Amino acid sequence: ADCVSRRGDVGYAARHFEQLLERCPTEYTALERLITLLRRAGNIDAAKRYIETAKNSGSMASYHPGMHYCHGLYLKAMCESSEALAAFNKARKDSKWGPKAIEEMIKIYLDPGNGGSFTDLLDSKTDMAQQINAVEKLLDELADIGGDRYLISVFQAYCNMATRNRTGIEESVENLQKMIASQDARARDFVPALVAISTGLIMLKKYGKAKNFLKRTTRPTEKQFRMFQDDILAGWLLMA
Repeated sequence: ADCVSRRGDVGYAARHFEQLLERCPTEYTALERLITLLRRAGNIDAAKRYIETAKNSGSMASYHPGMHYCHGLYLKAMCESSEALAAFNKARKDSKWGPKAIEEMIKIYLDPGNGGSFTDLLDSKTDMAQQINAVEKLLDELADIGGDRYLISVFQAYCNMATRNRTGIEESVENLQKMIASQDARARDFVPALVAISTGLIMLKKYGKAKNFLKRTTRPTEKQFRMFQDDILAGWLLMA
C-alpha cells in the first residue's frame, strides 16, 4: 500500500491501509500514512474511526507514543492546534515517534493558522514572540536527539524570519542558499529550503528572485514529490 501511495493512487492506497488497520488497529505507521492520505484527499473526518478503534484495542493502546502522534496528526488536520500540541507532547520523548512529534509541534508554532506555508510570517500584524521562544527550545531538543539537520536549518530560518528583523531574514536566506548550493545532492533537492528561501525573499520584497526559487519546486522529481508533497503545495500557494 505504501508503494501504491507513492505512485499517486491515493484512493487505492487508502483502501489498502484501511484494510490493514481493520486487521491490526495498532499498526501506527499505517495509521499515520492513512491520516496523511485522507488529509490530502480532503477527507480527514474518515480517520476518526480508525483512531478510536486503535485507542480501544487494548488497555495500553491509548498510552502508546504512536497513538499520541497519530492523534496529534488528526487534531492538527482538524485545526485543533492546542489539542494537537498536547498529543504530540506526549510522544516527544519516544525514540521513534519523538523526532516527528517535535517537527509537527514546530510547524504548529510557526504556522498557527495551519495554512501549510507559514503565511503568518508574512503578516506584519502577527506577534510571534511566544512561538519563537517555544520553537527555539524545540529546535535544541531536536538537534540533541539527532533530528534532520537540513530540516532543522529550515526551521531555524523560519524562526529568524518570524522576528521580522531584516538582517536576520537576509542571513537566513543566505544560509539556506549556501546549503542548497553544496555538493550534497540531498541539500540541493531539499524542497523545504527552496520554499523557505522564497518566503524570506517575499518578506524582503524581492518578488522576482522568490519566483525563481519557487519555479524549482513546480517540476518535482518523483522522489521529491513523494518526500515533500506538502512543501511543494506550499510553494504553489506562494506562487499564486
